[in-house]
Amino acid sequence: MTSLNGNIVKPAYGMSDLLQKHLQRSALTTQTPVYIPNSNTTSSWYTLDSNTVQDKNNKSKKAKIAAASLITTLVIAGTSVFGILITRKDGKGLVKKLVSKIARSVENQLSQMHQIDKNGKAGKILEKLYKMEETASEYGNSVENVVNGKDVLTRGIIAKIDPRDMDVENAGFVKKTYKAIMGKLIDIYNKFDAATTKIYKDKGLEKLTSLYENALNSTKQFDDNVIEALNKLKKTANLDDVIDCNGAQRRVGDIISDIENKITKKQELFKKSFAKEKVAERVEDFDNFLVNGENGVSLTEKTTNGFLEKIREKDFKGLLTDPIARGIIKDEKARRVASIRAAKDTLTNNLNTVLDANKEAFSGIRKLIQPSDIDSISKYNETIRLVDRYKRTSFKTANAAQEAKNKLFVKLDDLRNSLQAGNADDSAIKGLDSFKASVNNIKPGETEDIMSALKAVLDNETYANTIEPACKNALKALHKACSMEMNDTMDKLRDINCGSAPTDFLTLITSAGGLLLYLAQADNNDERVSLGLTTGLPLISTVGTNLYGAINQFSGRKSMLFSLGTAFITTRICKKLDKAYKKSRGLDENAKPSVVTIDDYISYLDPAKNTVGNKFASMFGFADNKNNAQGS
Repeated sequence: MTSLNGNIVKPAYGMSDLLQKHLQRSALTTQTPVYIPNSNTTSSWYTLDSNTVQDKNNKSKKAKIAAASLITTLVIAGTSVFGILITRKDGKGLVKKLVSKIARSVENQLSQMHQIDKNGKAGKILEKLYKMEETASEYGNSVENVVNGKDVLTRGIIAKIDPRDMDVENAGFVKKTYKAIMGKLIDIYNKFDAATTKIYKDKGLEKLTSLYENALNSTKQFDDNVIEALNKLKKTANLDDVIDCNGAQRRVGDIISDIENKITKKQELFKKSFAKEKVAERVEDFDNFLVNGENGVSLTEKTTNGFLEKIREKDFKGLLTDPIARGIIKDEKARRVASIRAAKDTLTNNLNTVLDANKEAFSGIRKLIQPSDIDSISKYNETIRLVDRYKRTSFKTANAAQEAKNKLFVKLDDLRNSLQAGNADDSAIKGLDSFKASVNNIKPGETEDIMSALKAVLDNETYANTIEPACKNALKALHKACSMEMNDTMDKLRDINCGSAPTDFLTLITSAGGLLLYLAQADNNDERVSLGLTTGLPLISTVGTNLYGAINQFSGRKSMLFSLGTAFITTRICKKLDKAYKKSRGLDENAKPSVVTIDDYISYLDPAKNTVGNKFASMFGFADNKNNAQGS
């Protein structure tokens, strides 16, 4: 049989199907005279000429370099996006919800089967599921260590290779040159570190103070609405009338006077704790603690030592399960959070705020329940879902809040009985009792007292249409600002003081460098333009968007949605631009690039056969449809 140019070409014995396909593709793309036999062909020896071999070797080398640079860029981009997502409280909650939503439907079915047959297979499957959940939760901290670890490692390496203190007076030429050149490079990096860190800190404080400013404005609007309503009431009501107010008989005039005094007190309390200068003072004080520590040892140094200690002790499980930087500042952060929360509770304290404040402690009870105690875990899951729902519910009346508490207490009592029957750890039962006591003994804040009194003296229309919406906006704004300070700001300062700012910027720079190396392997400029549009711009936009979100203190959820949204839109636009470019150049719109692309990896994973993979690829905008995902 003949080849493309009529010459007889026969392969070596033992040639694999994969190699035959590779040679066949090479023959079609390079017009090299190679014949690939079918199963009926007699095989014999054949050796390609040296030019063909060299050309194929060069193409193979370029493809490997392109693949390596693309993989590196994808890993860096993925780490960047997931790293910022996972280190935020609501980001971790989002990941947990995505995972638990899938597991919950399975759990419900198995639980029903388990109730029917306590000794059946459903119970054993549930126990394994709960063990997996426990393990996943335990090892989830490894991502946080990866994020903080790369930051302190970078600073540690810079400190190790810093030659500026090196004595080279009697040294040779090499050492003197090393000190001169490396010293300048280290100096540049340190300035880069300081500049990027300052950007992060300034933007973080700016974001936080803007939230508190919004809370102040919303509170002022509420106060103005109350004062206006009371002034109207003074002109129309009989101030000597005695009415029921929170179970006590009081004069209308006295109630109005009491509300006015509470408004003044509330304004003073707000300024005392949440004025712009007070917030800035707290943030600066916490930052100084992280920089200098209790004994002049920075968080970077403490975290580095923590990593080294676990490595020396070969505590590799600890590296995966113990968040080192978070553990170092845990007590100090808890003390400061308690102080902020106490100040907020004087202004507003209700069922929502108490559930939110104590949810983390309640979540800790789950770790004390053995996976084999299936009934207790099932009851716990029902209870935590109710806690989640109630802390997001706006209870308009005291009776509605009391009804919610009663329903919650029924769940808590059922869980307590189940824990006792399952011989659970005493600390789990004590934690449950403590949680119930916190919910049962809610002391209303100034705002709640004001709202109760207003409910007694104002007409229903004014209260429902003017006062209640303004109060809701004010409390929502204050809760958002305090939550940002207690969670995002403190965690962000922790990461910044580990060195996250320069490494986040370097992520973008490294990704750009990796993509340039990737594009350099293309056969020609047309292909480079095409690859830059279809691969380069979407990846750089994703990493860049994530960096922007990190600088501007976006939450984990917002940062992820913003990044993925940008990636999706950019990919769609760039694919259309790529087709337009190829059409203007008279090129085949569906031509296969000479290097490995993202679509190649998606095709390799074959997400068309894997529903989850296909949805994931579509989410990122890298696969238009099932056929595209297969690479067909």
